[in-house]
Formats: sequence, structure tokens, C-alpha cells
Amino acid sequence: MIPCHKLCLTQVFLDRSKATPIHIITTFGREDALELALSHLNRARTLHLEGPGSILENALRGLASPAPLLETCIIQFRRLSEENIESHYRKSFVPIPTH
Repeated sequence: MIPCHKLCLTQVFLDRSKATPIHIITTFGREDALELALSHLNRARTLHLEGPGSILENALRGLASPAPLLETCIIQFRRLSEENIESHYRKSFVPIPTH
């Protein structure tokens, strides 16, 4: 499974997976990490995206590569509630220092 909540983790997982089939599964992922993962769509076996329309629409707009291994494709557009927005931005964009 390729995580899409932090760009650096997405890159590490893609590098380590080499040419093996991957599963792209994300909920409220970062747009840049999601776009990076989708650039490997040609080896995706599963594509399950769930998130706000603005992020998914931008990420999906650039898709042009074939996905010959794709077996499952689920795309769910969600609205972010106030609580989810705060949680999403805290986890995805702003590192929280621990003391």
C-alpha cells in the first residue's frame, strides 16, 4: 500500500516497491503525494481514493497513462467537515512538535 499523506513517505514506498504491483489507497491525502503515486498508475492493482473534490479533481485531471494491472477502482468524493479539515491539515501539512 502506498501512503499519500506525506510526500517523503510516498517517495520512499514507491522507490522500495521497484516494479512490483502497488495498491494506491488514500483518504484525504496530500495533493502532491497523491499525484506522485498516480504517476505510477501503470503498476497499480488497486486504486481507492477518498477525499475532497478539489484535491481529487486536480489529481485525476492529469491521468493519461494506461493501468493494465488495475483490478479495483474506487473514487469517493467527500466533503470535509470542520472537524475533518482541522484533523486533515494537522496530519498532512503541519508537523506537530512533541516535547
